Amino acid sequence: MRSNFASEMTSEAKERRLADVDTKRGQLMEELEQLDLEAKRLRESLEGIDAQRAQKQHVVSTLQAKRANIEATEVMEPADMEVANNLEQLLKSELEEIQNLAWLD
Repeated sequence: MRSNFASEMTSEAKERRLADVDTKRGQLMEELEQLDLEAKRLRESLEGIDAQRAQKQHVVSTLQAKRANIEATEVMEPADMEVANNLEQLLKSELEEIQNLAWLD
């Protein structure tokens, strides 16, 4: 009788242990599911960040090209501007004279 009792206790202990393991397994499965969702969100976030980074790199490249273009542009000094304005006035005068000559014919 005693050995029957001992085997029943062992069986009950095994059932409790199995129940504990099943509970723990369920908790771990839930945790795994949550971790999978978090991993998915993080991947999507990284994809968005990569897209933004690529777009910003394009903007930076465009700005660098514009900057290089501006830096390569010659700047006229005030004396150069005065000469250019004088030449413009002379050309306008010459144009008026040519137009007046055309009316004479």
